[in-house]
Amino acid sequence: MNDLRFYCLSAGGFLALLIALFTVLGNEHIFKSTLGKVAKPYQNIDG
Repeated sequence: MNDLRFYCLSAGGFLALLIALFTVLGNEHIFKSTLGKVAKPYQNIDG
């Protein structure tokens, strides 16, 4: 029972780490794409 609890805890921690990693990577991608959309009109103004 103790081993099972440890396994669940480590698996949950690993899953949380993966989710955090994908969230950071996804946010970086979203941030870059929105930054590109915001910056594009200004680039067009410059010519």
